[in-house]
Amino acid sequence: MATVRLDERRVRALKPRKSAYDVRDRRLMGFGVRVMPSGAKRYFVHFQYQGRRTWKIVGQVGSIGTDEARDRAKTVMAAIREGSDEKAAASPGIALGKV
Repeated sequence: MATVRLDERRVRALKPRKSAYDVRDRRLMGFGVRVMPSGAKRYFVHFQYQGRRTWKIVGQVGSIGTDEARDRAKTVMAAIREGSDEKAAASPGIALGKV
């Protein structure tokens, strides 16, 4: 699993492979992009808090930019850490779900 500083150019340059793969952001731990064999790309959050692993999709590449996805990821992680309902704390339009 690669770790790079994600920006628009790098995300666009990611190519599909035979199986899905993740590229993690160096700036925000737990944030990254999953590239599917179909070529679809999704921004995600994956982290562990209080012994629970959490995977959340924060947006589709092309629908939102990398900076906006990073901001959404921060919001989701903060909501989970505070113990609030992450769906209620998330901004409208964040697609929460498993990757």
